[in-house]
Amino acid sequence: MENSGFDRVAVQLPLYRDKLLELPALIKEQICDIRLKIGQPVTLFGREGPMFLRDSGSIARSLGPGLVIVNQSALQEVFLHICGHSVFSHENEIRQGYVQMPGGVRAGLCGTAVLEKGRVRGMRDISSLVFRVPRAVPGCADRLFRSGIDPARGLLLAGEPGSGKTTLLREIARVLSVGQFTPCRRVAVLDSR
Repeated sequence: MENSGFDRVAVQLPLYRDKLLELPALIKEQICDIRLKIGQPVTLFGREGPMFLRDSGSIARSLGPGLVIVNQSALQEVFLHICGHSVFSHENEIRQGYVQMPGGVRAGLCGTAVLEKGRVRGMRDISSLVFRVPRAVPGCADRLFRSGIDPARGLLLAGEPGSGKTTLLREIARVLSVGQFTPCRRVAVLDSR
């Protein structure tokens, strides 16, 4: 069972790292994102809906006592950690509402936009962070290649957030680079994020 994507996110959350890493593999493999919001419990969203991290390191399926509640100082500490304690170096990303971390991990940000001449100049008062759990899905591009579509001629991937666009793009790149359905090609993926 692949849970390395979950673990890559968990290590970015210093205050919650140990409890998250000790969760059972069956929980880890279904989690799509981890959400931290001031005044709310640490929330894990997966196929079975929201789950909440308990102080004991286990999971609760509903709100109640004993949950790990995110406070402002904890959220600030996590935010500084994901920025490598250099918020300035992530200024362009923050302006777009996210921070990119190693290993394909991205954190979405929610806070107060700082505007200058009608444009977003930055963000302050960060109130929540959402960490998308990256996963590889081997074989998800097979149908595309078997249908005879040649991605080298151009391809537009569109879909709602969380629908798997990046996962599919990465699998297409992998398949092209190993020559699974076509001759092996040199592949580079450029992503603005």
